[in-house]
Amino acid sequence: MSRLERPGDGEKRWCGLGRRSLPGFTLVELLVVIAIIGVLVGLLLPAVQAARESSRRSSCSNNLRQMSLGVLNFESAKGRFPAGLRDPFFLTVGSTPTYLTNRARFSFITLILPFMEEVALGDQITSYLKASGNAAPWNTGPLGGIGSPFVVQPKALLCPSERTVFTNAAEARPTSYRCNRGDIFTASDLKYQRRGPFGTGFDRDTYSLTPIKVAAIPDGLSKTVMLGEVILGDLSSSRSAGTGLQASLASTDAPGTCASLLATDQYNPVFGVGFNDRTAGRKWGDSLVFYTGFNTATGPNTPRCGASENLHIVPVSSYHAAGAQVSMCDGSVRFISDSIDAGDPTVAQPSVTTDAGTGVQFYTGPSLRGVWGAMGTIAGSEPIATGE
Repeated sequence: MSRLERPGDGEKRWCGLGRRSLPGFTLVELLVVIAIIGVLVGLLLPAVQAARESSRRSSCSNNLRQMSLGVLNFESAKGRFPAGLRDPFFLTVGSTPTYLTNRARFSFITLILPFMEEVALGDQITSYLKASGNAAPWNTGPLGGIGSPFVVQPKALLCPSERTVFTNAAEARPTSYRCNRGDIFTASDLKYQRRGPFGTGFDRDTYSLTPIKVAAIPDGLSKTVMLGEVILGDLSSSRSAGTGLQASLASTDAPGTCASLLATDQYNPVFGVGFNDRTAGRKWGDSLVFYTGFNTATGPNTPRCGASENLHIVPVSSYHAAGAQVSMCDGSVRFISDSIDAGDPTVAQPSVTTDAGTGVQFYTGPSLRGVWGAMGTIAGSEPIATGE
């Protein structure tokens, strides 16, 4: 009998192979183990994602805090808040007060850079202005041999949770953080826009200077919103990053107008504000509300819309869950829930008649936008108990 034919050899070999390939496990048991591992991974991934978002939100809060300290340091040095539009710093060319449209459009961010560890960039802006008296905050090319400061992207101006990425380095750069222009939306160029702490700096006709000082905030620094985060526009029709078109939008309309556009093809920024450089938050150097401001006329993460580049309803917004972060005028940072009382959005804005004229820009009474609107005013004398 050959070795291969000896009784029992085959059985022993197969048993040995069986023990080596599946030591102690049946196929069913192995599948159960794999299924359990899959479930554990499925449970772990959301926890990892939540931890990452928590880290991003913390970094975003730190950015907002540092920017707020920049504003407060500016206020300490100058005795006033930066203007949201037409800051006195940009009024003069040489020694003669001169109104220049482009200079009126420099944002509060351009003023606080030296106070938030961006001294070189602040100096570059000053040199850029000296190179051309009518330099604009959206210029992307060099002037007089000075490179444009507006193609530089300070890291502190972007929230890490932001999803929109602008990759063209030759374009003006965006910002996630903006200033509070109050609870009433008006055309950006109106000199009476003074419901928030970042008012209009000077009158284009008389050059009278009216920057807002701490004494002009009787509602209290800890109860008045200073800065907030706003999602960047991405030329989509999404509720979060898109911008609705309301061609007939007027400052006397109800702020809830934007919500009515969600179900129509009008909720698309291609129609409302053009392409590329005219998406929300697109230019950190530009003072128009659509780029560096927001209003508390509607609650956090509600729809935004506008009739043009100049008149917009812009709420605070974020990719954080169920709210957005803001800083108060004392520098503290708070998370504002989407559920905060923001009044009835279907109520029209309050237009009044005064000796100076008629319009919403002359209204000086309490906010009509609930707790959130009250937090957006500097002198509305409203009682505030946020519960936030």
